[in-house]
Amino acid sequence: MVTVNGAPREGLEGSSLAALVEAEGCKQEQVASALNGTLVRREERARRLLRQGDTVEIFRFMGGG
Repeated sequence: MVTVNGAPREGLEGSSLAALVEAEGCKQEQVASALNGTLVRREERARRLLRQGDTVEIFRFMGGG
């Protein structure tokens, strides 16, 4: 199980962080991501494979004023 934004998710092990970002409906250039508490650069996401027990945070940028 992998935890994504606080919610447990099954079946993500072996997927890349980039694939998860896309599956969440996000564009790579419009989010920041952290894996196990460490920020992951956009160009590194495809190389970061998810493992059992990982925690992922995907931060979406929001505009406002």
